[in-house]
Amino acid sequence: MLVPGRTLLLLLVIFSAALVAAATGNIYTRSASIYSTSPENIFMTGSHDFYSLLSQKGYRVILGSPNYVATRYYMYGRTLYIVLGPDKPFTEDEASTLAKLVKDGRIALLVADETGNSNKLVEKITGIRISSDMLESSVTGRLSYIVPLICLGRVIVSTKVAWLENIPPSAKVVCWAEPSPGKRYPVAALVKTGKGVALIVSDSSIFSNFEIEGLRPFLSTRSVALSLVELVAKNYPVHYIVFDNTHYITGRVVEVSAFLRASISGVIDVLTSLSSWIKSRIHAILLAVIAAPLLASILVVGLPEKQREEHREIVNVDEVIETIRTIVEGRRSK
Repeated sequence: MLVPGRTLLLLLVIFSAALVAAATGNIYTRSASIYSTSPENIFMTGSHDFYSLLSQKGYRVILGSPNYVATRYYMYGRTLYIVLGPDKPFTEDEASTLAKLVKDGRIALLVADETGNSNKLVEKITGIRISSDMLESSVTGRLSYIVPLICLGRVIVSTKVAWLENIPPSAKVVCWAEPSPGKRYPVAALVKTGKGVALIVSDSSIFSNFEIEGLRPFLSTRSVALSLVELVAKNYPVHYIVFDNTHYITGRVVEVSAFLRASISGVIDVLTSLSSWIKSRIHAILLAVIAAPLLASILVVGLPEKQREEHREIVNVDEVIETIRTIVEGRRSK
């Protein structure tokens, strides 16, 4: 059984060891921008939920780069490379690398993008080009950026929808946008090229967290997103899925500098000198630890209650949902 003084000393030793480990080298942190479609982004616009969904369905899902799949020869013949709304364009070398892998039948490709950053890659593989403009709808009222889609026989709504241009005759269009009655634009097409296959989608938001989860006023795109992957799998055996994670804006990289390492070493020296002092006064410290929560509770009870802020919805969500329901029912009745 550990006595209080020894327990405290043990915790100090562990903490000091962690600081020593930090002081001996550089520490780096990396995080995806909360505005990107990155699979590492857990916020609304990210695609982390889609990444997790595919993992739950039994696929081996990992993060990687064009160079990663090019050097992992043991995965050839069963890998799907997914690119979702990249923040940065592909280089000529990256596009050429992926194009060769697809045409040689070593990987399949799914690109969902409305930014045009993947056009160099898409054109090199399929000849298709993603439009530079995005569609606006005339049937969703004030929220014109919400566009109805007919995808694999299902009606959904999405945002940030572009369209596909220069579609080859051999391609199979599987999703259409219908921004106004009777006017359709191709949004997703499956293309067989060489020994491989590529699915090009001109809307990355289908795969975003807020649409996968069906946050109001959007209907969940979970089943459609999964069906698009299954469509590729029907034409190409897929076991591994590699999500591109090299074409997104990331958070600031933090490095522990030499100055900070020196500061940490100084802190360790101070902790070492304090350890004997703490050990000799352990009873007083324990009394302070017991008294601190009581004092904190008294302070909290005495604080004035913060007034509740009223939040007003920018749009009439019920009105938008009713509009979407009308669109869906109209499609089913045809």
